[in-house]
Amino acid sequence: MTELMQRKRYLELTLAYDHNLVTYLRGESVRQEALQRELAKKREDVDEQRRALVGIKESIRVEREKKKELLSSLRREKDTHVRALKELEQAALRLQKMMDEISRKSVVRPVPAGVGFEAMKGKLELPVRGEVMGGFGKTRHPEVSAELFRKGIDIEAPIGEEIKAVEAGKVVFADRFSGYGKMMIIDHGQRYYTIYAHLSDLMKKTGEPVQKGEPIALVGDSDSLAGARLYFEIRKDGKPIDPLLWFRKR
Repeated sequence: MTELMQRKRYLELTLAYDHNLVTYLRGESVRQEALQRELAKKREDVDEQRRALVGIKESIRVEREKKKELLSSLRREKDTHVRALKELEQAALRLQKMMDEISRKSVVRPVPAGVGFEAMKGKLELPVRGEVMGGFGKTRHPEVSAELFRKGIDIEAPIGEEIKAVEAGKVVFADRFSGYGKMMIIDHGQRYYTIYAHLSDLMKKTGEPVQKGEPIALVGDSDSLAGARLYFEIRKDGKPIDPLLWFRKR
């Protein structure tokens, strides 16, 4: 009887141990599965981060290429502006030489006080309907940071807009002039001249007289780096003077 009880006790202990072992193993299996899922999730996160890093590196590479191309484009654009600026300076020198020659050959006829071009200071009308964009005098070129001296003004207006003589006179030049496109110069007497440039069409010829307010040309963009506009100068004895001082206040 005692031996039977001992065997029963041993069997109960064995069954309890087996039950605990099975429970433990089941728990371990659950934990292992959880660890596997966590490990798989971490692997997915690492892969996602790796893909994101590759994307970031590619974006950085693309941005570097864009910046490199932009810098190259800016350098090319600056070189273009520098060349254009030098060409304009050369054109301005040629124009100055021509104006000196025209002024030297002009015959000054005496006029009564209070008449003639000199009496029109502050009374002239703009030669074309438009907006004055560039003023006279010292300015800084926005593209090359170079200081310039503008000898005239720009009046922005549509291509084909009619340009009128600001005062009566005689056309002494009406042709293409390198750097200024189609250009007209009018002699108003008393050694005063007006210059109209970047024209699309010339309506007067050299030697022809013009009346105040008479149409003489059309707005264009010939040899203009800034689009359609009229470039306008007033000169006395071949030297440029500020045109804005001669126009009627609006």
